[in-house]
Amino acid sequence: MADRLSFRISEWATVDIEFSHKPTQEAIARLIRILEIQKDTFPTRAEALVERETIRVYIGFLIWALEIQHRGRLVANLALAGSLRKNQRGGRAR
Repeated sequence: MADRLSFRISEWATVDIEFSHKPTQEAIARLIRILEIQKDTFPTRAEALVERETIRVYIGFLIWALEIQHRGRLVANLALAGSLRKNQRGGRAR
């Protein structure tokens, strides 16, 4: 039977630990040492905040660019429709 632990470790992160067998105190100590060694491979809170803000700004830019593109298409379609109406009216008058 596997033991499973789940922890909320920060505002954005949770961790699930699943043991395939009953862990010993020595195994837990080894796990702690491994996590201590590996922690430098993860961003600091400040780095994570910068990364999160960068992503938020980038997504905002993409939305803005899509809105501009959509408005451009709308204006182009309206201009085309107006041009077609002028051509249709001009064709009847001749």
